[in-house]
Amino acid sequence: MLDQINRPDRSAFDVQVMLSPIPLDREKGKALLNAADLPPLRQANILDVGCGLGDLTHGLAQSPTIIDSDIYAFDHSVQSLRQAAVNGTPANGNRLHFSAQDALQLCFAEGFFDFVAGSAVLHHFLDYPGFFRELRRIMKPGATAVFSEPFFDGYFWPALFLKNAMAEHNIGLEEPGFSGAKIIIQLVDFMARNRGNTPALEHMTDKHFFRDSEIFDRAREAGFHSVAFSNVALPAFYTAWMPYFLDIYGVTHASVRYSAIAQYQKAADLAGPLLPEIMSHFKYIVLRNS
Repeated sequence: MLDQINRPDRSAFDVQVMLSPIPLDREKGKALLNAADLPPLRQANILDVGCGLGDLTHGLAQSPTIIDSDIYAFDHSVQSLRQAAVNGTPANGNRLHFSAQDALQLCFAEGFFDFVAGSAVLHHFLDYPGFFRELRRIMKPGATAVFSEPFFDGYFWPALFLKNAMAEHNIGLEEPGFSGAKIIIQLVDFMARNRGNTPALEHMTDKHFFRDSEIFDRAREAGFHSVAFSNVALPAFYTAWMPYFLDIYGVTHASVRYSAIAQYQKAADLAGPLLPEIMSHFKYIVLRNS
């Protein structure tokens, strides 16, 4: 079933593909397979959820641990699908199938998939609990799904330290050179104040920064018997997460950077070995069907 609704967020992805496509990262397939901790898959049915330009799709299709299998990939961005279809060639006798679909009304039979994967996709779904129910419907008993997604706390703390640093130096969000800071500070504030507020989130491209408890509860309600989390980044990454965060959002003001990094370091000193857990900004979510 084609996604019939030309939603603004769908159009945004179409435009991005045409004007500034994101570079492909075929290592996503290897990383998600490792997170799922699966044995080699042979003659399996595999689904890439929200495939975008197909970097995960092709990473799976070229994986040496996936053999003679059918990899299905869907997205709601037709421009993305057109590009994904020509971005690589499957290996090991694997076969690719692309389609435009509505994530809440997928055209797959019950109990069809052995493995499902998605990279930074669930947070774009307004009704991700509804997708969990649809996901469980199409998964075989004993099948595994794995997703990598942004989590709230890992963005909240750096955004707070940045906001405090700007206030310390009397710099407002409208100051030149702080447009990136304005985006992330306002986004974190909006996410915190509008959790579960469907009308408010409807127009957003990024609709959710998750928390473990939300995902756990919604997945269990959908019928998944096992829900597990692990960090995408290695623990050492979080020793330098604050400067990297500032780089991402284009904060170059030396005094603001110094102050924000100093606050982060105090938090790191207090947190000790718990720092990666407290500051985790992207996590793997592994769901196993009963």
